[in-house]
Order: sequence, then structure tokens, then C-alpha cells
Amino acid sequence: MWYYFRNYYLLIFSVLWITFCIVPYYTFQTINGHLLYGGSLSLVGTLMVLLSYIQIVPWRKHPSPLIMYRTLTNLLFSIIIVANSFHLGRGSANDSHIHDDQFDHSQSSACKAMSFITQFAMFTGECWLLTFSVDLVSSLTNPFSSYKANLKKYHFFVWIGGFLNALALVGNPSCQGLFSTSAGICWMQFDSANSSCFWGYYAGW
Repeated sequence: MWYYFRNYYLLIFSVLWITFCIVPYYTFQTINGHLLYGGSLSLVGTLMVLLSYIQIVPWRKHPSPLIMYRTLTNLLFSIIIVANSFHLGRGSANDSHIHDDQFDHSQSSACKAMSFITQFAMFTGECWLLTFSVDLVSSLTNPFSSYKANLKKYHFFVWIGGFLNALALVGNPSCQGLFSTSAGICWMQFDSANSSCFWGYYAGW
């Protein structure tokens, strides 16, 4: 199985990608449908990358682990997007008649947890992209540096930085909440591109 996967995975993935692009286009016409569709598409892509990394040993050479960790954060983000498409954290779709004054979805514990995971996945994902450049500079300036030692430093700064950034967001009630009432994404709420929430927790870094 993995022999054929290794030799024909690009063809297999292309067929799956085209199928996922054409077939659901005519069925997912709502915002939540697009979230489910996009999240599922991303989920398939990230799983393919992880499977190839696990099963094909030559592909694990440096700097493939950095790509793998980036893919893990993408996988987490894909799962949370799919969960958002089902209004997880806001109650079921049957509860849409409940007014905001009766139940504040954006401040529910489930929505806060999803906001934390969303911010954590996005921030750490971008940080792992940054490590590509940092590692390249480190390799050029000090070719005899220990890659394993550098990787430990990357883990420390990326995961701790992502945790603190996500913790700051959920601890700020004026910024944490529903990104869009119609979409039902529990992440960040802001009025415009000039919002301090947008620049402080997303565009800034």
C-alpha cells in the first residue's frame, strides 16, 4: 500500500482534491457549509502530509520536522474550523431563536476554549514558518551548530509564545468572541481593519 502511495500519492491527492472541489461546490452554499467544506479539504491535505512524513523515512530529513510541526498546527486549525461549522460552542442550530440577552455565546466557556485553540493554532503555525528562516540563517552563519539543540529552542519559544498569546486573547473580553454572528466562528471580534484587537492579536505579529 505504502509503495503505491509513495509513488502515486501526487496523482491520488490530485484526484481527491478535484473531487472535493467539484462535488461539494453545488451543495455547500451557506457560510457554515463553506466552513465545513474548506475545513474538510484542509484536513485531508494535512493528513496526507503527516502520513507521508510518517511512512516515507527519507522524507524525514532536516528540515522536514519543521514542516511536520507546521502541519500539525494546520491540522488543529482544520479541526476547529470543522467544529465551528457545526456551531460547537454556540449551542445547536435549533437554538438559534435564543437571543443574545438570554445566552451570551461569545462568552461561554466552550467558545472561549475554541477561541484559545484557534489563536494558538494560528500563532504557532506562523511561528513554525518563521523557524524556517531562522534555521536557514543559523545554518549559514554557524554550519556546525546542533540542529537538535536548535529544535529544542524552537519548541520552547513557539509553544510558550503561542500559549501566552492565546491566553491573552481569551482574557480580553472586548476582543475574544464571535468573529461573525452568521458564520459562528469563536475566535476574535472586531469592527474594522483598524481595530486594536485585529492588530494586537493577529495583524501585528
